[in-house]
Amino acid sequence: GGGCLGSCEGDMMLFNANQSLPGSSSAGTAPILNYSWNMGGSGIFLSGTGPNDPQIQFEYDTFGVYTVILTVTDSNGCTDTDTCITTVAPNPTISFTYPTSQLCSSDTICFDASYFPIFNTTNIVSWYWDFNDNGLSIANIEDPCYTFSSEGTYIVVLTAVDNIGCSSVYTDTINIYSLPDVDFYIDP
Repeated sequence: GGGCLGSCEGDMMLFNANQSLPGSSSAGTAPILNYSWNMGGSGIFLSGTGPNDPQIQFEYDTFGVYTVILTVTDSNGCTDTDTCITTVAPNPTISFTYPTSQLCSSDTICFDASYFPIFNTTNIVSWYWDFNDNGLSIANIEDPCYTFSSEGTYIVVLTAVDNIGCSSVYTDTINIYSLPDVDFYIDP
């Protein structure tokens, strides 16, 4: 038994049974006929795998700590069980704001990213902004300022990665307006 590798919320996890279970004194010689996985929580089996397969892909419904139990039965009718504890970490919760009063094509717009930690032990280590403006993006700046190239509708995408490798994406649609035409003359 012992610890399994962890993952992030929404990630597929691969579990693989061995003929010789960790911690057993010797490998059995009879072939395994039945594999029974108890995942310790709700989720879905992926890629055509199920609870009776030797190798499974599983995605938990939510973050948490889960005890996974594998029970095998060999052709002699003998059974053995192994357990491991796996942790599914939550993805960071992020968003951003921007001033809605200055959205003209010549204005520089400053974005303010927000992070709402679920655990006090996580922090954002990477910010990536995609402005969908002719391929322009900004990396590793939490609160960038940006001037869009022209008027139009832009989908701004913020991706953040925390110190355990979990990531989230937040998007917002921004309308940038053209400047008014101004012209005047002097009347003699």
